[in-house]
Amino acid sequence: LKQSAEQKSADHINVLVSRLDDQLQLLSTVATANIDIFSDDPLVKSYLLTSDADERYALLQRPLLQKLASIQRVYPDYYEIRILLPDGFEDLRLQTRDQPNLTEEEANSPGFLAMRHADQDTLVRIGINPDNQELALYVSRRIRLINPAFESFSTPPKLRGYLSLTISLQSLLNNLSPSPWPQGGLLLTDAQGSLLAASQKSDTARMLGDYDLAQGITALQSKRQIDLNGQSYQHHAKCLMEGLWLHLLIPEAELFKESRNIGLL
Repeated sequence: LKQSAEQKSADHINVLVSRLDDQLQLLSTVATANIDIFSDDPLVKSYLLTSDADERYALLQRPLLQKLASIQRVYPDYYEIRILLPDGFEDLRLQTRDQPNLTEEEANSPGFLAMRHADQDTLVRIGINPDNQELALYVSRRIRLINPAFESFSTPPKLRGYLSLTISLQSLLNNLSPSPWPQGGLLLTDAQGSLLAASQKSDTARMLGDYDLAQGITALQSKRQIDLNGQSYQHHAKCLMEGLWLHLLIPEAELFKESRNIGLL
């Protein structure tokens, strides 16, 4: 009976994980294709190639903001679109939310450093937005261009800046609550095991606070059973994308309860 309950939970887990994984991958794939198109827009190129600040801000910024606003109307989850210069200065920012911009100098921020040192021109990453403390999907594109007014076509393209999308993950997070197991939990952590989001924040914070994560995610993912506050939990972990892990904690008591229900049947 217990094996039957465990199998039922395993099937439930596979369906849940598959749904979250597919949703995240679709969001990432669409955003990656979109940012390639957006960064190739003539207005974006002209903006980055215009070295005269007065001309850039007086003539080009307004029509570019209008174009970016039209993108946000089609993709409302793209609540922040930014253009950053090669030195990390946030030259342009358009957002659909009323939230402050903590800094325009991003040179030392983890997000800009990740863009700067990325192996590929397009970078997809998960992180906490410092402006609102929400989990977000960041998709950025390194833009290299030749300035035909001053450079020959044989000149190697130079880095002119970065285009960055900040995408809401609320639709994904809605799938975490409520947890299918009343006393269990669904958690999202980074690669170090730090909590990013959870189905039941108070209970999950307590559970993780009692568990030693000093050894990082590698040690945690290998554990199929975790004891917290005198209760035993089945633990399942899956990497959804680089830097993002999904954890499921299922109380053993729930499995025994399910087996008793099967026994009654």
